Amino acid sequence: MNDLYVRGELCPFRNQYKNIRAKALKLSAFSFVLSTFLFCVCLAHAGQRENFPAAAGVALSTDSITPLKIGDTIPEALWNLPLQMVQAAQEGSATVTLKDYKGKLIILDFWATWCTSCIAALPKMHNLADDFKDQLAIVPVTYEKELRKIKDFLETNKYIQKLKLQSVYADSSLNHFFPHSLLPHYVWINPNGRVETITSAYGVSAKNIAAVLNRETQLDAIPKIDLDKDSLLVNFKARPEQNLRYYSVLYKGRFEGLGAGTIAKSYNGLTGYIWSNLTLMTMYAKLGKMLIPGFNAKQLAVEVSDSVQLFYQNSGLPKDDWYYKNAYTLEFLVPATEKSAMPNYLLTILNQQTPFSIALEYRKQSCLVLQKLPRKYPLTKGGKYENTLSTAEDARLVNVPIDHLVAWLNTNERLPDIVVDETGNEGNIDLNINTSFNDLEALQAIFRQQGLLLKREKRRIALLVIRDKKQSTLNN
Repeated sequence: MNDLYVRGELCPFRNQYKNIRAKALKLSAFSFVLSTFLFCVCLAHAGQRENFPAAAGVALSTDSITPLKIGDTIPEALWNLPLQMVQAAQEGSATVTLKDYKGKLIILDFWATWCTSCIAALPKMHNLADDFKDQLAIVPVTYEKELRKIKDFLETNKYIQKLKLQSVYADSSLNHFFPHSLLPHYVWINPNGRVETITSAYGVSAKNIAAVLNRETQLDAIPKIDLDKDSLLVNFKARPEQNLRYYSVLYKGRFEGLGAGTIAKSYNGLTGYIWSNLTLMTMYAKLGKMLIPGFNAKQLAVEVSDSVQLFYQNSGLPKDDWYYKNAYTLEFLVPATEKSAMPNYLLTILNQQTPFSIALEYRKQSCLVLQKLPRKYPLTKGGKYENTLSTAEDARLVNVPIDHLVAWLNTNERLPDIVVDETGNEGNIDLNINTSFNDLEALQAIFRQQGLLLKREKRRIALLVIRDKKQSTLNN
């Protein structure tokens, strides 16, 4: 068992109850109550802890905690802070302190049972702790309070159940010492007791661990500083922000301190979004949805000579490495009165600032056209909405808008052509589909039996076309 997991023993006060009680009779009423309370707490924990040492320390009031930042020295109160630890395959909990690991590199791994990224990283952290077991302690920490819930999760989750992990649970103090809003979150405390850095899971690597242990100053990791989503990514504190009229900023490479996704923003009369930590293809698809009604991914036409920056499959790199280097973050704001022009602004920004040229074009090309058969169109008989296309092989559609069916068809990789709806959208439909159809002919037969016709024809289609930039453009 490596140093991530702490040994223990019974609370030493358990067998001294009579002595404590006898002495307590001689104390003031206040002291007696306090002593009895402390004894009861210790005795309650001792009945659960089979193999853990009792920690010396006093729980801190969160109001008295000053948050720590990179470069700060760990205060003595934090070293001695009692932490509740639960371990898979062991009953009860234990009390430990950071002092148990003092002299090693300590990495606090803030996680939660609902955080899929946290869970995916736990096996990696376990392996790193094994590789550096004499010099490193990685300590998982969750604010979640339910002992049984955490223990059951550590024992039954398919990704980590074989690791027999431990975790601090019901934490509040560590979260106040190291405040954050995004999980997972990794705080590095070097062997000298100083906060070395704070990173994402990507920054926790054997290379960086070795660098800290060897007292190297340069780490291959961008510090993770969770950001206030209501402020701008670029600090304008020295400028009159009320005069800001248009604003955009684009970052390449993972932006630590932001999650991945879309954040709507309003700021001093401006409106817009942050598209954070997304691939270029995802950004282009978001733009396509703003420019083209009913847009789907098949309307992205990729015509580039080197697609490594668009698709990690061609890069030869691990996905995490590729994503860390090729994620983009775009923040853009326009006057609220010009919100309708936002798609065109974005088209200009992405054309100017990304490695590729993008254009909205209309092309006549082969499509799969969905039409209704006379007198057989599967209009709904009513009832509660039901759509199991994504969850069942024999899927049912009950009282479903037909555009939901078309959207599913356009995400199906077995249908390379764009599906165009020409049914006229005359009300919701009821339909049964075997989603494991083998080929187009099989799907056509399913539809024909229920009043729909799916045939290949040519139509004029709106496309978002991605091309290489011309050399002359790159040189300007």
